[in-house]
Amino acid sequence: MLQSVSVVQARNNFSDLISQAYYGGKKFLIKKMKRPFAVLLGIEEYQRLEKLQNALFDKIRSQREKNKNIPLTKLQKDIQKAITAVRCSK
Repeated sequence: MLQSVSVVQARNNFSDLISQAYYGGKKFLIKKMKRPFAVLLGIEEYQRLEKLQNALFDKIRSQREKNKNIPLTKLQKDIQKAITAVRCSK
């Protein structure tokens, strides 16, 4: 869960926040004028998210390659059918 801190709080406590992110696994949402601006998280969490993103993009590339000879309109119909089926199952 993200803990919100202002830019001023982050600047004044930067070393402490970095330590909490690195050693404690905490995540911080940094706000400027009450608007979200950035997230501070430890390197392990960043690497985990990057790995997930890369796996997702690999899966997307794989699916694109499998479906490269199928017309776009057919893919769109199949996707819409799947979405409808999931929504009806709830």
